[in-house]
Amino acid sequence: MKHYRYGRSRSLMLELDQWVRRKVRVIKLKQLKRQYTVFKFLKGQGVKTFQAWILALSGKGWWRMSICPQAHQAMGIQWFKEQGLAGLLERWTAYKQP
Repeated sequence: MKHYRYGRSRSLMLELDQWVRRKVRVIKLKQLKRQYTVFKFLKGQGVKTFQAWILALSGKGWWRMSICPQAHQAMGIQWFKEQGLAGLLERWTAYKQP
């Protein structure tokens, strides 16, 4: 029975991890509020000037902005680790193996 317990858990943890990271990106972008502060944040994270302005000036909503490549470049997995946010998949893997 133990075999079936972990069968689908990895894909579920991966899916949840992706959703949580996207939601945190939304929250961070909302905290920045204005176009210029979004631009400054992206630029400070290493996004090229032109690309940072494209995202900052886009008329997309927060949820759609959070999936753009510029947001992923600025707030990648390494950024999350620097913020002290551990991934669910990593925790699940560490918990699963004795």
